[in-house]
Amino acid sequence: KQMSKRRILFLLELMLVICFSGCGSKKETGGEKVTKGSDLSEFVKVDELHSTDAKFYKGKVVTGVDGYLTLLSADGKIEKKYDGIKVNWVDTIEEENILVYGNFEHETGIVKFDDNQEVISNEIIMQSQNLQIDPTISLIDGVYYMTVTEIIGNVNRANEDEENGEYILHFYSSEDLKNWTFISDITDDRHNIEDVDIINDGNDIYAVYEKEELDKGNSAIILKKSEDKGQTWSGEIELLPAEADQEPAVFCKKGNEFVLYYSSDILNKGESYMGAAIYYAIYDSEFNIIKKNQAVASETPKGILLYDILKADGYSYMLYAQDYLTTNDLIIERVDNSLLSE
Repeated sequence: KQMSKRRILFLLELMLVICFSGCGSKKETGGEKVTKGSDLSEFVKVDELHSTDAKFYKGKVVTGVDGYLTLLSADGKIEKKYDGIKVNWVDTIEEENILVYGNFEHETGIVKFDDNQEVISNEIIMQSQNLQIDPTISLIDGVYYMTVTEIIGNVNRANEDEENGEYILHFYSSEDLKNWTFISDITDDRHNIEDVDIINDGNDIYAVYEKEELDKGNSAIILKKSEDKGQTWSGEIELLPAEADQEPAVFCKKGNEFVLYYSSDILNKGESYMGAAIYYAIYDSEFNIIKKNQAVASETPKGILLYDILKADGYSYMLYAQDYLTTNDLIIERVDNSLLSE
């Protein structure tokens, strides 16, 4: 994380073949989320998993395999497969045992787990005639907030001869996870809007997303800020200019600074995911850039699509797809915390 370009492209290619960062941003406060006692290995490679999205969850990984919600153990083995839950995009609140998902059936649903990752409830809370992608969920001051990106018309414009669809990033609230109230639209755009992340720093809410003209083309990473719990939003603040194909993964606050983790083909322009590596950028409290394109050393030199980053047991773990458009392996890689930021 629209139909997100990476997910749509993979689906189309598959059809043709077959026929939070070092910050570990916590959803409630935007502070550090540290998982202790995990069994995550130093390097895990799941060959040809062909997942379309993935997130860390309780020292494990939640993802979609063959279109259904799947829980992977710390060593990359399938631990549980929830055959009745169709999933293509996921987001979680670990502390609440909650997962929100979207799928190609135009459904947005919420799963409530018990402490053993068994499903307590699974409810479809939204269904539309239009595709709804990249849902996010957060808990702020005892209220749940959710975003869903609706696409009206053409999905994922791939060339200049096509007319782009309308991408609308909706913002909702709920006190019980069942009854949702529409609050506002964060953005309404004729660009591909993808890979949304929402955080709260105790005062304000921040929405970060990718904005691009053409699929796999150069893309900007944009921030919008709300000081009134999503009733109104600031104008666009450009965190990164459209100088490469850039996929935001995690945005968080560290002290008085903000950190953005993303994958980018900045050194292999035009190759998109297949040429991308992992980077971070640092901003001051007014979002002036301090540093950008700070490379993170990885055993995978390129071909990275970054999904998530987690702190656990004194290390940082990066979750990403390798060579998304071909083998699409899922990788968990452990690095020293000092490699992810200063």
